[in-house]
Amino acid sequence: MEFYIRYSTAFIINLALIFLALVMAFLSFFASFSGEGLLKYLYLIWMLVAFVRYISYKKYLYLKFNRRPALVVTTDYILDTANDIKYFWKDIDGSDVTGSLLYLWMKNPVRYINFITNPYRRFRASRMIKSNKDTPFAINTDVLTIDSGQLQEIIVNFMKRTGKQADAVAS
Repeated sequence: MEFYIRYSTAFIINLALIFLALVMAFLSFFASFSGEGLLKYLYLIWMLVAFVRYISYKKYLYLKFNRRPALVVTTDYILDTANDIKYFWKDIDGSDVTGSLLYLWMKNPVRYINFITNPYRRFRASRMIKSNKDTPFAINTDVLTIDSGQLQEIIVNFMKRTGKQADAVAS
């Protein structure tokens, strides 16, 4: 099963924020010629806002405009293409839904930390695992064409098919 990016409210709001920050940076840049002091550098703050939002949403933009699935569920694994992590069914212990995030508990989470490409996220994930807090492996279902509860049901059904005890918490 393949699930694609949808135009959710959060997705549209973030696209609008990127666009508006770029417009404000453009306007602030040309207004800075008449300004004095630090106000003439206000466009840098707007550029920073646009850049940070773009960095956090570029993977979703790429998947949406190239019409590629953001999540692929097969009989062997779950492929989260937005985060570029493949979760094998044999390694999944359970799942839980909190809001629009689907959390996955892994048998050997240290193995999956190496697949996280963002150094900051990798550091946070390793700290979470060492302190035995929540799982760092989450799938953002807010931008997907499937609800997090429905995705959890699919995961529970696949876990039952593979003969595993499903530790998923129904919400």
